Amino acid sequence: MEHLESLVQAANQHALARMFAAHPVWTRVVSAAEALTLDDHTILHAGPPLADPCNPPGAIRSSMVLSCMYEGWATDEAQAEALIQSGQLKLLPAQDHGCVTPLAAVITPSSTMVEVADAAGVLPPVWSLLASGPAPDLRFGSRDLGCLSSMVYRDGELKSLLQQALDTPIDLVAVANLALAQGDELHSRTLAATAALHQALLPRLLAAQVDQVAIDKFSAMMTASPGFFLTLWMAACRLYLSACDDVAHCSLVNRMGANGETVGFSVGREPGKWITATATPPVGARFPHQDANIMASGVVGDSAVVDAMGFGGQMVSNSPDVLASLVNYLPVNYEQTSFNILSAVHPAYDNAQVRCGLDVRKVHQSGITPLVNIGILAADGVHGLLGRGLYTAPMALFAGALEKG
Repeated sequence: MEHLESLVQAANQHALARMFAAHPVWTRVVSAAEALTLDDHTILHAGPPLADPCNPPGAIRSSMVLSCMYEGWATDEAQAEALIQSGQLKLLPAQDHGCVTPLAAVITPSSTMVEVADAAGVLPPVWSLLASGPAPDLRFGSRDLGCLSSMVYRDGELKSLLQQALDTPIDLVAVANLALAQGDELHSRTLAATAALHQALLPRLLAAQVDQVAIDKFSAMMTASPGFFLTLWMAACRLYLSACDDVAHCSLVNRMGANGETVGFSVGREPGKWITATATPPVGARFPHQDANIMASGVVGDSAVVDAMGFGGQMVSNSPDVLASLVNYLPVNYEQTSFNILSAVHPAYDNAQVRCGLDVRKVHQSGITPLVNIGILAADGVHGLLGRGLYTAPMALFAGALEKG
């Protein structure tokens, strides 16, 4: 056992060194068909594989229905439902294909993706869904047909505008550091990060001689979308975590996500093996306009990679706004969570004391599991976003993750 322990420690240190060397930057926006060579009638969703692709959970199902209509695979909701039930659609986990997607949003060939690359050249790039603006939005898992207009803007005007702005990469580490200093924890709250990103993009758009009307429309969208930065940061965090991929004996988590029915993660030594448990709903306060009796979906979304990296729930104390909204739901020892389960301070974020390296051994030893700050969605696939919440991963999820001697 001592020999195995030394192998695990050495593997984890190697993975952490790779993680510290990486430097995520935003490089380009392209369609999923181009970025991922995504075939027709293929849909990527958050979290582990679905138990029955013909009967997905309500929130993801609604996003699939709207996406089938958007892609022209169906002319109305009834046709889309029939297509889903027919088994003709290929449903696959986004994280199995080098990308991440927020909440209940799904990725189809026309979806515009953001590429986050490693400026240091240590790790391969990761893709994420380009945010399309404020509600109505596909990520909330409703049947609101207004989502279709948001998708048209995302894949048309917004994509074209951003392509003109990305002649050189945007440093996401610099944006994140500015945001952390202003009270973001970079999951539930990305207000400062989105504002900093907006300010970084404006001179690029002006230099590219983008039409002022288009710039004004873009600025209005960014102002109304404080969470715009999140999908970029999800890709950056998954890129960091991928430093653990295929490192023999590595016990650090390399990905995490949920699909409404199961929540899962994997570790560096077996990067493609999902370890799963039943997905229970996040807890938290409902928005005033949402009925408290509406059933919440089990946790859903790939944004858990942010918290697995050490931001979000592990940094809730960094954000007074988020802390105030979740204080009644946090465990009593929440301030100690990062010290107990994360391995080291990331040198690129030293001023904010960001710890990283989620170690399944430390989870078992401490009896403490990671906290995930995440939206609460309606299980019916109709009412959409119910509130902002907190998900505490169950210890049972980590029970099968220890390497045996």
